[in-house]
Amino acid sequence: MRNILDTTAATTATAKRAHLSLISHVVSLMDPTELYFVPSILSEVIVATKEVNEKTRDVAYDLLVAMGHKMKAGGIISSERVGDMEGAPSETQATISEYFTMATAGLAGTTPHMVSAAITSLSRLLFKFHKDLDPAMVSEMISTMHLFVNSSNCEIVKSALGFTKVTTISLDVEIVRPHLQEIVSGSSHWSHEHKGHFNVKVRHILERLSGDLAMMTL
Repeated sequence: MRNILDTTAATTATAKRAHLSLISHVVSLMDPTELYFVPSILSEVIVATKEVNEKTRDVAYDLLVAMGHKMKAGGIISSERVGDMEGAPSETQATISEYFTMATAGLAGTTPHMVSAAITSLSRLLFKFHKDLDPAMVSEMISTMHLFVNSSNCEIVKSALGFTKVTTISLDVEIVRPHLQEIVSGSSHWSHEHKGHFNVKVRHILERLSGDLAMMTL
């Protein structure tokens, strides 16, 4: 595992898919005591979801989900073996909520590309694991995305609208209902954007919510 971590920075774009495939194999064989590897490699996998090559993106998404299943199964994360977890408890219990907390840290990225990748990754994970999360945690993520929908950066906005679309498709209406006003307001702000990827996402979001909006006016 240490060799994989040491070669991450040197991996070229053409070798990225093979590198991620190797990581996937390692994750599939990981013992519950070796889950320090997940936070160690997570940022690389998140960024890979924005790779130009579609097959590389697919491997990254599958790897995100595979690591989620490992965290959900439980185990121990030893911060002493994770380079960027100074000050954290020496041992942390692995849970799917802890995994989401790790992924959410990417929202504080220093570049729009990193933030967009983190949002995109959270969208995929939410679609897969929303039933395993505390509704309060899901609600907090939805509230956070309201801020990114109103970003001035188009890459971030596109990803945030994608996250909003996932919430309207996947989540129980009782979780989404308290956020309807902000979702509609934020999405409508981009309804006149001429770029097709914005128009399509906004239309799908509003169509999905139309039934709930009708119920609110009764």
